Amino acid sequence: MQESWKFKLHNLHSDQKDLIREIIVKEQKEWGIFISMYAKLDGAIAEDISLEEIKSLGKELSGTIKVGFNKVYYNACLNIHEQDKDKIKLDYQIDTEKEEIVFTGPLIPERGMDDI
Repeated sequence: MQESWKFKLHNLHSDQKDLIREIIVKEQKEWGIFISMYAKLDGAIAEDISLEEIKSLGKELSGTIKVGFNKVYYNACLNIHEQDKDKIKLDYQIDTEKEEIVFTGPLIPERGMDDI
């Protein structure tokens, strides 16, 4: 499994770091859905996403970021509401023509069928 998410850019003339910070702050609901695709593997959802680190890959329009988030576990039947801190590393690519930025998460191999 490898997920990616596109966000529209509103201000291409800002600094790259400011642009990414702005997207994370303004699009918290979308980020929650995106990061939850990875957190659900542990039975949790992601909340309170925040930018931890930005690294450029030599090109101005691509690089990696590290985001921190709370992994929240809910189970009403068992009266569970717990949370843990976690981080995930994402790649990004800015497309100036389409005025969008694409974030791609890590590749997590899916489990194959078990032998009988």
